[in-house]
Amino acid sequence: MTGLSNLPRKVWSACNYDEMKLLATVLGKWGGPSSQKRPVLVDVGAHYGSSCSPFLENGWEVVAFEPDASNRSHLERLADRFPTRLRVIPKAVSAESGLASFYASSTSTGISSLHSFHDSHEELGLIETVPLRVALEEQGVTDIDLLKIDVEGHEMTALRSMDWSNRPKVVVCEFDETKAVADGPSHKSVRNHLETVGYEHIATSEWFPVVEYGQHHRPRRLSSSASEVQTNAWGNVVAFADHASMEKFIESGTPLITRSRRTQPLTKHASSVVRAMRRLG
Repeated sequence: MTGLSNLPRKVWSACNYDEMKLLATVLGKWGGPSSQKRPVLVDVGAHYGSSCSPFLENGWEVVAFEPDASNRSHLERLADRFPTRLRVIPKAVSAESGLASFYASSTSTGISSLHSFHDSHEELGLIETVPLRVALEEQGVTDIDLLKIDVEGHEMTALRSMDWSNRPKVVVCEFDETKAVADGPSHKSVRNHLETVGYEHIATSEWFPVVEYGQHHRPRRLSSSASEVQTNAWGNVVAFADHASMEKFIESGTPLITRSRRTQPLTKHASSVVRAMRRLG
């Protein structure tokens, strides 16, 4: 995130906590030619590439799914920097291969979705869809170190489209209680599914309810507890293959959340500055 250190202290503090950047630190860099292989991140809903950028910088390979052409243009510029290690898939992950209507928003580039759930959504037309297991088989990806899913209300569909016979070491999946209707991604449903496919070490990264899409949001807590989250909360369920990695993730992230909660919420102007700085990172 080049340039963020030059922002006002309150703005910088509030930007500190980010699950994927934290995982990039916890999971570490590729060990170089002496290592057996480069670690692999599968990023479903990659947006501009801010989540996968730290892993690319750490030497990882990335397979990124982004069906929104406008968002994907930023991701493809990132691919120009890492042409052999970033593969961009212009499809949406869904239950079946085919075509589906797709919606984007002028309020926030981060809420493009296979369904309309916000007043600002407009239909862009039809896009290609593919089950995750099919897409990964087509790409020859069998060994995944980190799977991240953030697809604006269709997380459960993406999870169910995955072949779990060879489980990723870590899974990050967004939940959103406001989008949890009709079997949507509630905290409970996401966590239960990950437990069903064999994960025993699961953390919840809970954020305060979204006040307005496209603005800065604030983290609430990071815990391995299976207790219910707050009404209208959102966040990420983070599942680990081993207990030690989960503990390191929680121990590293908790002070950042504490620091963020001591700051005042960002103004709209400050939020726009932060987003601009992230695009430069």
